[in-house]
Amino acid sequence: MSKKVFVVIGAIIFISLCITMRPAQSAEDYGALIKNSCVSCHGLKKICGEVGKADNKEWEEIITRMAKKAAKKNIVLTNEQQTGMVTYLSSPKDAKTLCTD
Repeated sequence: MSKKVFVVIGAIIFISLCITMRPAQSAEDYGALIKNSCVSCHGLKKICGEVGKADNKEWEEIITRMAKKAAKKNIVLTNEQQTGMVTYLSSPKDAKTLCTD
């Protein structure tokens, strides 16, 4: 194959990846997601009471369990969102913005 064909194929693959990739959510976005998805049932006091106590693995278990319950209420959390929420809540520095509002 000619060099031009490889360049065109490479460009098509690159453009396809760029179109399908979504930008990562910021810490503020995860705080808002938690407020919209979790606070209605648990309240900030309960959630923020666990920040700094629960580690990454515990948050992963909590978020996985709660995501299943949320789905029954038509609140769908993607795996990416769940992972971001775990990371956010596992970091007292990030979660501080949520817990001081």
